[in-house]
Amino acid sequence: MRIGWIGVGVMGSRMVSRLIEAGHTLTLWNRSKEKLIAFKDKATIAQSIQELAKDKDVIISMVGFPKDVNQVYEELLAVVSSSTILIDMTTSSPMLARSIAKRFHDRGGVFLDAPVTGGDGGAKDGTLTFMVGGDEQAFKTLNPLFKNLGKNIMYMGASGYGMVAKLANQIAIAGTIASLAESLQFAKLQGLDASMMLTILNSGAAQSFQSLNQGPKMIKGNNDAGFFIKHFQKDLGLALESATTELPITKHVKSLYDWMVQQGHQDLGTQAIIDYFKNQSSSK
Repeated sequence: MRIGWIGVGVMGSRMVSRLIEAGHTLTLWNRSKEKLIAFKDKATIAQSIQELAKDKDVIISMVGFPKDVNQVYEELLAVVSSSTILIDMTTSSPMLARSIAKRFHDRGGVFLDAPVTGGDGGAKDGTLTFMVGGDEQAFKTLNPLFKNLGKNIMYMGASGYGMVAKLANQIAIAGTIASLAESLQFAKLQGLDASMMLTILNSGAAQSFQSLNQGPKMIKGNNDAGFFIKHFQKDLGLALESATTELPITKHVKSLYDWMVQQGHQDLGTQAIIDYFKNQSSSK
């Protein structure tokens, strides 16, 4: 399959590698050109979105923020053929996804919103979960492509519902990761060994993906980003903007990440939220 790919960040670069290994022909574009160097002998490097759009079966975007999605699709919709299926895997706004889908549909084209969950490890191992909104027949047609990248491929309904599902996923993570950090810091301040406490958490009902994968990083002070703080802050903000009811836990956890960004920590991994609790402890 001839695939155009826009955005080779932490997740995107791993997913691109899997598609190349699966035998697909890829053309890549990224705003930061240095991130494309690793793929110069494995894929075609486009100099513009216009160049990337030519003669593709599918074009996939995975960028940072809704404003980036909007900018990309303003350019892409002006030049892409209606026979090319467009897929946005960015966690973005449901309203924006529906707007893009309608604009392309009016030209006879198909757009899918297909955000993912599973982290950089899932991107590397091909075990991501996809939440897909849009044309169901296109979803079925592209299922083999999605299976190159993920293990659980879920059709969520009409355009925008992939994004809604991802925001619901982020709401669930918000409470889990914040309470994990608070738990470990509480135990440490009470004189317990944090590693021993984490073993207890992971042996009982408190076990979660976050405790298994982010807990050890919190204890070691490893703040390397599998998923950036700035992107999680963005996701929680989108959830709050999209909500039709109060989201008190999401609102509170976002305020913690807002604090982290204010301290200049936006490019750390989400597990670095434990630094918020460490700071609160030291200021008492």
